Amino acid sequence: ALVSRIMHTFVDPTGCHTLISARNGEVYYLHSTSRNVKKLKGFGPNVDGSASFTPGKAAGDIISGKGKSGAGDKAQVGLTPGTYLTAVGWDKDQGTEGSTKRILLGNSSGELYEYALARTNADASSEASDAAADFNDGPILLHKLNSSESVGMTESGASVTGVHFEYLTNPVSSAPNMPLPSSHANNDIIVLAATSGTNHRTRLHTNQSASSGARAINKNDKCFFRGVFAKGEKG
Repeated sequence: ALVSRIMHTFVDPTGCHTLISARNGEVYYLHSTSRNVKKLKGFGPNVDGSASFTPGKAAGDIISGKGKSGAGDKAQVGLTPGTYLTAVGWDKDQGTEGSTKRILLGNSSGELYEYALARTNADASSEASDAAADFNDGPILLHKLNSSESVGMTESGASVTGVHFEYLTNPVSSAPNMPLPSSHANNDIIVLAATSGTNHRTRLHTNQSASSGARAINKNDKCFFRGVFAKGEKG
């Protein structure tokens, strides 16, 4: 069917992890050691037709206080219905054969999500396994690139056509409860994303974690990239 046709295929830098994106929002995962693809939860409709999606706010808005967010606010889990995966930002520094570690996803309506995958029975570290477990119900919405007041009609609804992040060497502040990968404990993060599409202007969005290094609310926060989007964006 047209609604379930394959739109994009993404392969990580190790060549071990492949994501297959369908027009109806479904995403399938294939590891290089497996012959079978796996439908991922939180992407597209469930088998019974219901939405694999839990409404909520963008995680970056919750920590930044945008939209009158309160302590009880929860982040959206699952890809927004009616959209599909259009871009993946892999962790080229820490990704392994067993785990992608934390990655960024972009969709067809200009939204960014955090996600992680680990191969079943992978010889991965507990940190990698824990990261993947945080996303058992699907990706977590981080930021809406096209929600800024500066965005015009030519940019509203544009797809994420590319996303990339880098660790930047920077001293960590006294914030004690940051869930940081050990190999990048002293680094801030910069995220670059592009949005474009038919009848939409191409735009480059830049987000960087605060100099304080505060990326998450506390050590139990699932979103490693949350604080990167708490400051707003440049672009």
